[in-house]
Amino acid sequence: MALTSAWAMPDAAQGACLDPPADLDGSGDTNVVDVQCGIVTALVLLAEDGSEMPSCLAGSEETADVDCGGGVDVVDIIIIIQYVLGLPIDTALDADGNSCPDACEETTGGEGGDTEPFEPVGSCEGICGDYADDCYCDSECLFFGDCCSDFEDHCEVEETEPVDTSSCEGMCGEDAGDCYCDTQCLFFDDCCADYEAVCIDPDEDPTGSELPAATESCENSCGWGGETCSCDALCTFFGDCCSDYTTYCGE
Repeated sequence: MALTSAWAMPDAAQGACLDPPADLDGSGDTNVVDVQCGIVTALVLLAEDGSEMPSCLAGSEETADVDCGGGVDVVDIIIIIQYVLGLPIDTALDADGNSCPDACEETTGGEGGDTEPFEPVGSCEGICGDYADDCYCDSECLFFGDCCSDFEDHCEVEETEPVDTSSCEGMCGEDAGDCYCDTQCLFFDDCCADYEAVCIDPDEDPTGSELPAATESCENSCGWGGETCSCDALCTFFGDCCSDYTTYCGE
């Protein structure tokens, strides 16, 4: 979700890399409990009502600041999920690929920080739109700042007309730039102002199908949650799929 939605920790220092990475509960293993702990921590900080940090957090709230950005936000949650799934962190955050965000190394690398600037060695020759060992050759790399050094020499960037980055017009289900137009934005509170007007029909879901009734089965409910179980893609991660999820919704 939105990388700009941050819940800052007042007067708190930046976090540092944990071992293992993102092991928020100090169990010695990074798993779904750490994901849930990170989400709860973010929501507590967002509320700003003086609530105590969740008991799952082994350290202070800084522990959940896994990207060392000075707050707990959606980026931290995404990184924790990536650790759980064994996926690499985007090179814009972890240039040297050592599973510790560069900002954390800068805060723990001694006086002034000991990290060196990232210099990619990969080449985009013949692989435009793909990944080249330690850098990228797609149009998104311009945004994330992780293009290979010869990206512009080998790959053409299609020029597009400027778009309104704060509206869901023509962007339903996607990232509009400054805000979001997918169903999850309602949870993360980062929807564009016109999301409901443009993307939601009172009688239909964003894809145009009728809203399913609350149920304990995934029949005609794929992509939605039931009363006691879920039928969306994330249920396989959180372990709360309905028993017939695979039958009706696939792997």
